[in-house]
Amino acid sequence: MPGCINRRQIKMEKTNLKIRWAISVVLASVLSGSVWATGTYNGGNGSEGSPFEINTPAQMDEIGQHVEDWSSYFILTADIDLSGYTGTEFHIIGSNVSPFFTGSFDGNGHTISNFTYTPTGGQFIGLFRFVDGGEIKNLGLINTDVDTGGGGNVGGLMGRNSGTISNCYASGSVTGDLNVGGLVGGNGGAVSNCYAAGSVTGRHNVGGLVGHNYGAVSNCYATGKVMETGAGGGLVGMNAGTVSNCYATGSVTGGPGGDIGGLVGMNFSYGTVSNCYATGSVSGTTYGNAGGLVGTNYSTVTVSFWDIDTSGQTTSNGGTGKTTAKMQTQSTFTDHGWDFVNIWGIDEGLSYPYLLLDSDGDRIPDDIDNCPEVYNPGRSDIDEDGAGDLCDICPADANDECDPNGSTAEEIDPNEGGTIETPDGDLVIEIAPNDVNEAVTISVTKILPEDPNADLMIGPNPGWGLAVAVYDLQPDGMVFNEPVTLTITADVTELNENERERLGVYLWDDILEKFVLVETADCNIVEDPCGTFIKTCTVELDHFSIYAVVLPMEWDTLADGDLTGEGAIDIQDLRVMARDWLDVESIADIAPAPDGDNMVNFVDFGIMALHWHEGTIN
Repeated sequence: MPGCINRRQIKMEKTNLKIRWAISVVLASVLSGSVWATGTYNGGNGSEGSPFEINTPAQMDEIGQHVEDWSSYFILTADIDLSGYTGTEFHIIGSNVSPFFTGSFDGNGHTISNFTYTPTGGQFIGLFRFVDGGEIKNLGLINTDVDTGGGGNVGGLMGRNSGTISNCYASGSVTGDLNVGGLVGGNGGAVSNCYAAGSVTGRHNVGGLVGHNYGAVSNCYATGKVMETGAGGGLVGMNAGTVSNCYATGSVTGGPGGDIGGLVGMNFSYGTVSNCYATGSVSGTTYGNAGGLVGTNYSTVTVSFWDIDTSGQTTSNGGTGKTTAKMQTQSTFTDHGWDFVNIWGIDEGLSYPYLLLDSDGDRIPDDIDNCPEVYNPGRSDIDEDGAGDLCDICPADANDECDPNGSTAEEIDPNEGGTIETPDGDLVIEIAPNDVNEAVTISVTKILPEDPNADLMIGPNPGWGLAVAVYDLQPDGMVFNEPVTLTITADVTELNENERERLGVYLWDDILEKFVLVETADCNIVEDPCGTFIKTCTVELDHFSIYAVVLPMEWDTLADGDLTGEGAIDIQDLRVMARDWLDVESIADIAPAPDGDNMVNFVDFGIMALHWHEGTIN
């Protein structure tokens, strides 16, 4: 239970108990570099109702340095990148001797990326060393690199678990010696609704998810490759607990005498496997035991299957072998009592069964997926509002106050390219194959004025131009290998002929800090049979920014000196003049305001000064 102390069932005199506890605390403090003061976090007091808030790498590192906080509650409030910590610089959390971590860590659907820990040997290695009675939930680890060389109880998330782990995942690589798993090295607690997708290498008891299980693993899966020389399995290396409603798809390669299986390497005494399957290739052992599902079995395996086509194995010490076609047929499983209403789903003839905890098949459990109904393995969330861009009404507006008909997002495959089109069809981006180097989520957010009843006025100064539409393209500043094509369409029926011609495409220039005309835009106006005038502009983009369709102010309608078009000559006009003094694209000297000579000079200031004292426009 989170927050409770570790309770060992050891009888001893009270004095000896106090001495052992004191030694353990001192040792743990030395190992972690801890001092007896609560860590510095972003907020909260560590209670269940007010957990410590973590939103920076430094705050994450603080936890491992403060033994006194290991029974507290924590919550992650932002994605964290630990790439700044290499070798053994990061203070991993908990100890391999009491006190262990007994608190609660809620990832809150966020991720920790680039966790690296590479000691030479050592026991109980992972982001958390040893969790006893505590809980870790709703957390994703991306691109982990844990390599102990010869250590035992090694996992991407945790070395050893005697608590509960739920709705967690890990990707990357994990290397150790004994009890090595992609998520957890040794599990004596409960692991549910989790998965691992990295490679796992070790000598004995090596599993894609858990190295040695003597607890419970349910509703989980693993997809990474496993390499070992002893007992190794695609999901669990050695099982002496329960494994139910799980699957593994990664390859398993064993040493000459290894016990290897697509799901479990060795199912030991008291171990049970039920409602599971495996599809990965199993190979390598010469005089050990290899099986499509289980390598060696000393206990119970029920209603479980393996793919005889993809595994390369026609036998297994437990389970039933089926062809790929049968493995992608729902009746194969429902005929044996599998639940395809609450637990499993399948795309008949196209996929193997998948857990409904991952409804969209992107290998991210629904409870921590920011788009649970939409395939979004990248989990991009530009505005950090908790909704993934692919299912966010307004991808770049956390308040969702955009125009949803003009906003959208798409995942682009670098090899295929793709087209992004807003629901109203007014903006289209065409990206050719190899224009991007890696998979990326591209979003378009159509910005609305703060006052829905007012026109959206943009520009370097008030009144500079009327924005017919403003689009925020993300990722901001993204550069393409070759220019991509942006097409913007606007209904210009309500404008007169002169205004239709002046309407153009502008982009926000971060250096000039203003919108500038895209002079290369290719525009044309078409009248349809209903009398609607549509202006279409095509632009070749080499990077993303904010783009606007703007009707610029017609400067000959302004009186001399009124550079902002607000109907008064005041300090705002002087600011425009001062800012644009030597700007060759200045708007401050468009004839006839102020003097019409197309040069920004002292004559203009003379006119400004003349009008300034008049107080009104003549």
